[in-house]
Amino acid sequence: MVDGRASGGKLSRRHEENSKKKIAVAALAFTKPTEAENSAAAEGIKTRRDELKFNHALAEALRKNVRQAQGNLQNIRTETRALLLAAMLADTIKQRQAYSVIAAYSDAKATALKATIDTKSKQIIDAADVLEKRSAQLRGAIFAAKTKAVTVSGSIAGALANDPDFGGTAKTCTLKLSVHDTADTACDTSANYDDTLATLATQINNLKTIYTVCDETPITEQLTAVITSKGDFASSGDTTADGTAYCGNHATRSSATHAISIKELHGESNPTRTIPQNLENDGTCVKPGAGRKDGLITIRETAASKCNAKKNLISPVMPVSSPSATQLIDDPTFQKLAALASGQNTPQTTGGKNDKAAAIQLLGSDETNLKDKYFTPLENQHVEFNLGEELIRTSIKSAASGDNYGAVLAFSAGKAAIQAVQKDIPKGVETEANDDCTGKGKDDCNNKTGCKYNDKYRNAKKTLQKLQRREHQ
Repeated sequence: MVDGRASGGKLSRRHEENSKKKIAVAALAFTKPTEAENSAAAEGIKTRRDELKFNHALAEALRKNVRQAQGNLQNIRTETRALLLAAMLADTIKQRQAYSVIAAYSDAKATALKATIDTKSKQIIDAADVLEKRSAQLRGAIFAAKTKAVTVSGSIAGALANDPDFGGTAKTCTLKLSVHDTADTACDTSANYDDTLATLATQINNLKTIYTVCDETPITEQLTAVITSKGDFASSGDTTADGTAYCGNHATRSSATHAISIKELHGESNPTRTIPQNLENDGTCVKPGAGRKDGLITIRETAASKCNAKKNLISPVMPVSSPSATQLIDDPTFQKLAALASGQNTPQTTGGKNDKAAAIQLLGSDETNLKDKYFTPLENQHVEFNLGEELIRTSIKSAASGDNYGAVLAFSAGKAAIQAVQKDIPKGVETEANDDCTGKGKDDCNNKTGCKYNDKYRNAKKTLQKLQRREHQ
């Protein structure tokens, strides 16, 4: 059983305004910002921690671009399903034509978006992977330079030996040091940078220059060592204080007259030398250069990946329920589909209104409220049937994304087939199962259209008549 009644009415102005706002928000990440906003997140980088968070935020924005495109594709495909069901369940030929063309147009949008995703998503995801790899290397370099006051946990003094560095005999002192600060502290950015970074998602399209700090590769920063000594350790004899916090000639530090140790070992506290890297040269993405054998990601390689991703960003594609009737009528693809549905085998090529005629006829006018006329009924029109012992009752819109879509599709196709058979039968002609004259008596036969009783042979025969087919609605 099909409940074809629709309770839709005119959408409120507020509903239309909310729809417009959703479209605006979806397109926000692709709105071109001003020149000042463009470089804010990149030029705000002052420390390696800033760059680390910049890379992570940009990688997430790139992945989100692909996820949103995939979400758009799913929405369009679901809407296409609903439109196909509506076409099968339509009560009139005109409704069926309109829903079929809109469904075909929606499917064309889905096909084009799928091709775009297949073509562009790899460059975007690859760039995100490069950014995350560099971020991981930066994090390691930051930790390596995160030092504390040196703790010497053991020492080994070597005997006099020839030392090629000093060109003579020398005594060695091997110290076991603990210098890393392993405390679980936050990876803080420079002042106010997090606020600046929040604008990055709207700046991807116009990003031109990125920055790194200290070195093009995320290597450990240069360390500074402070050595302490006393007396003449090299000539102090073989007696040394092995295992203590220093090397010397006495186990007690205050009693040693000849000793050597290390007091400090630390990285540069706040390196500020920033290195810029353009993403393009004369409109062409920079080359990444030969990859390093040690796997470190250079700032140039990062820039090349970012540039390729920027050039392959996927623009939002809204479902066919979003545009107005005017936008559909002006769309060449929709015009061609409407022309095919109206029986035109050859697309119009004269331009102007002739191209739009079939589309206008299909939709009614360019002022038609598509939401009210075609999409609200998808929510209000329900189908109801038994699937085995289970009663299925659902709206067309819900069926398009539900688990029972296959069953609803089969039911709708069956209903469409029955309607097609009924509408193809001429007026006054019964179906084949009922129009056989065989075995009919004289009275029965002569009272039946298309059947005549032959008195001579005493049998019934079919007769040929000029019959008018019922006019389609």
